[in-house]
Amino acid sequence: MIDWEIGRRFQKPSSAAKGGTLTGTLDTMSVASLANRDPLPHDDIEFAVYVLFKVLTQTFVPPVDQQRKWATTLDSYCWDNPGMQPHILLHLRMSLWTSRNHVDSVIHTTAQIFRSAGHDTRAQLVLSLLSLPIPIHPDSIDSSDYDTILLSLEGLVEQAVAAVLCRCEGSYLEQHQSGGCRAARAGGDVTESFSGQSILSLSSAQI
Repeated sequence: MIDWEIGRRFQKPSSAAKGGTLTGTLDTMSVASLANRDPLPHDDIEFAVYVLFKVLTQTFVPPVDQQRKWATTLDSYCWDNPGMQPHILLHLRMSLWTSRNHVDSVIHTTAQIFRSAGHDTRAQLVLSLLSLPIPIHPDSIDSSDYDTILLSLEGLVEQAVAAVLCRCEGSYLEQHQSGGCRAARAGGDVTESFSGQSILSLSSAQI
């Protein structure tokens, strides 16, 4: 994946034998990368989820009565914090997945504030993305088996596309009149837009 912002070295290379340098955008690194493990192709999907999360949260303008609560919630994501230690961010990112169903989690609060502002589709997309079976546990797949990795990755991409389509189409008729959400499928492409701004485009021909 293309670096979202500025790549930087923050730890020793994950394998001394490789002699490489571990770089990336701290905000959107996968859990495996933050843990200094060799990533799988699945980590690109996780990376994309964080990029979408960053777009969804940083472009949101809360109602006046929710501004203070939203400011606190947005701080919980620790976007654009170059001084953040990778091991701390690792725990924060893991908590997005492990506590997403808790009523006091940052994800639950985020979705609640989105809905209170009339952004149901935005809230539903957040919950759909967090329903994906990632991060991938290192012991759950043989990293040396290319065919198994590819098959698993294809399944994950299909789930990601299905999750976005399911959430967006479920509220399409309700949101279309207000211009909140537009889902268009043409030539195998899926585009999810908020107020005309494309934030996700996946082509089946590229999978």
